[in-house]
Amino acid sequence: MNSQFNITIHDHQEQEANSRVLKYFTFAFSAYDMKAIEEFLHPEGIFFGKYSRTKALGYFYSLFFGEGGIQEIHCISVNHGWSVHPLPGSEVLEIRCSNFSPHTGEPIRRKFGEPEVKTAGEKVFRFCFEFKEEKIYRIEFSKRFVEQDDKNFKNN
Repeated sequence: MNSQFNITIHDHQEQEANSRVLKYFTFAFSAYDMKAIEEFLHPEGIFFGKYSRTKALGYFYSLFFGEGGIQEIHCISVNHGWSVHPLPGSEVLEIRCSNFSPHTGEPIRRKFGEPEVKTAGEKVFRFCFEFKEEKIYRIEFSKRFVEQDDKNFKNN
């Protein structure tokens, strides 16, 4: 299937601000920093289809520190792509967490969109974003996506 979609960037400063917010969100996620994540989420945003900011923070807390949480995972890598569904044209942040330890072997190097490596205990999260007022207004799980260098993606 060959997908093609276009995205319009309305304002260069807005694009830079959104990129900066996404970069800092990635750092906060990697550090399991709940307070920083809270600062990046818009107070009136809608997260994961139906959650308020408070409920989304509960989701992240459970993801990090709950049973089977990722806080004990040694290796986090990040890839980027574009969402086809939902939020077509929005950036996808792919966060790959695995049990790799620098003392036990080589890190798993996976390309964007590749499936989880279950034998390494890898967990993969693909989030797509919408921004408002230099905050993350919406986060969804990206179900269909393409690599950022996909030739079918055109930036207007």
